[in-house]
Amino acid sequence: MNFEGDPRLFFVDENGGDLIYENGQPKMDTALYNAINISLYSKDFWGNAVFEEQSQKIGSDYEKLTKELPITVENLRRMEDSAISACDWMIEESIADTVEADVRNPRVDRIEPTITITEPNGNVSPYSINWDNFAKESD
Repeated sequence: MNFEGDPRLFFVDENGGDLIYENGQPKMDTALYNAINISLYSKDFWGNAVFEEQSQKIGSDYEKLTKELPITVENLRRMEDSAISACDWMIEESIADTVEADVRNPRVDRIEPTITITEPNGNVSPYSINWDNFAKESD
């Protein structure tokens, strides 16, 4: 049996995501999309309640920053730092050699984060998440 991946989470809007089905089966993903999405957007994951050590918990402050901070250059850099921190576990687990983040705002009501993972074998993979209205308008 071949590993076909995990069902890929597709984010619809700021309230969550869904699965996409093809011929009655969920679209699968063998890449790191799910790991990145869960790392960035699972701060309040109920399963964290069973862990005492912070290192065992998943999630980050990234989502909170995107919802609460106005879009400024300084705040975009804070979001990038938070995204990198959220994905650092991939380096610790030898899934990645490096993690980089680029958060842009092409419009006043939109941010576009791109997380770039360099794997130990040298493969470089960018992962983009584009959500409208995911951050507050700049003041």
